[in-house]
Amino acid sequence: MTDTLKEVLRKHHVPLINSLDTKRYLAVLLDKEFFTEDEENDILQQQSASKKAEMFLEILQTKSIDACECFMQEVTSKEPSLGQLLQKDLLVAGLGTPQKQPVQNDDRFVLQETTVSSSMPSPVQVSSDTASFSAHFESAAYQRDLKALPDFLDSQLDEMVPALNICGGDKTALVDTSVPEVLRKIPPSCTVHQVVSLLEGSQVGRSDVAENLRMSLSQPSLKKRKAALKYDPDMHIDQLDWSTKNALIQKLSVNQSSGHDWRQLAAILLRDIQLKGMSITNLIDTWDQPEKFKTPFREVLNEWQCSSDATVGKLYQVLLENGFGKAAEHLE
Repeated sequence: MTDTLKEVLRKHHVPLINSLDTKRYLAVLLDKEFFTEDEENDILQQQSASKKAEMFLEILQTKSIDACECFMQEVTSKEPSLGQLLQKDLLVAGLGTPQKQPVQNDDRFVLQETTVSSSMPSPVQVSSDTASFSAHFESAAYQRDLKALPDFLDSQLDEMVPALNICGGDKTALVDTSVPEVLRKIPPSCTVHQVVSLLEGSQVGRSDVAENLRMSLSQPSLKKRKAALKYDPDMHIDQLDWSTKNALIQKLSVNQSSGHDWRQLAAILLRDIQLKGMSITNLIDTWDQPEKFKTPFREVLNEWQCSSDATVGKLYQVLLENGFGKAAEHLE
């Protein structure tokens, strides 16, 4: 398997571990002789579902490109939201095949190839929450921090589509449930305030999208924000002043139902360092116990700061590029 394919799997390590039906995919790959029976036994002997998934992915990364492509096809077929995330990153990396989707054309449906844009248009300023959402969204739609967020779930779309009259209230008309594509379908009659309020509400529960949407629509571009860092980017994280570090810890220690929280950051920050005999998944499972760890992001930073690469600049970059813009403000 190429390094690029491995990187795509590592990037989505947490959602894969949390949602993977290991037995289903193992059966397919075993049938095609990509996995052996001994490997199957080793995987199924693991005590928890997350550990089974973790071992499965570790072994998959030692297999051929054909094995990986078979897995990707199965994920796309069985779990479309997760499959779309994987396929997008493969397309950006120059791998994979553009998917075809129906597009309206002269009252007929034709097939059109979709590609992933690598450019990030500069966002515009939103003067008021009463402004039309669609009038401002287009120039900000493909910012990386929005593309990186998990796709909308069916239950979330059940609330959003009729409330915002997306696609005329017809959820089946959505051929792509990624965050930018769903938001793109919001009609001009909806205001910024309506959209953000609905996203933050308990029925939709996508505060991660709302937060990043605010940043995309009203904050300076990513390039300009990187220039706003008030600390020496090469300063090691353990030298960061207590008040700033504590503010980051409090902000990022709150669990989000989407998984866009400290767990995602742990998977990113800790993936390239030597852990103390434990996998990232085991560490996350250990820290994800509120009765024992009130501020799990503190544990992430404590583990990460053992690395020479654990600099303020690196943390700032990771926060900006993965949709944690509000937390990054503490470093500006």
